[in-house]
Amino acid sequence: MKPSDPLQLGGGNAPFLYSSARLGNLTLSSAFQPIFSLSHRRSIGYEALLRVRDPAGKEVHPLAVLDRTVERGRWNNLERSVQALAV
Repeated sequence: MKPSDPLQLGGGNAPFLYSSARLGNLTLSSAFQPIFSLSHRRSIGYEALLRVRDPAGKEVHPLAVLDRTVERGRWNNLERSVQALAV
């Protein structure tokens, strides 16, 4: 993966519906963790978590992607694409 690698969204069948994205040789996806309210005794929402896998399918820490040096103007693409995965 190079800092200039573009993020490629894909995997969904409808416009703006993505199940994964490629960044260089990494695959990015989202996982959703319930937020539980003790006072309501039920789930009241979900936290979206970034998941990253290498070509062999091994998990990579999300900060390996988010902390890397990004070319000027590319961070916005990465940030928005990660948000689109969660939405």
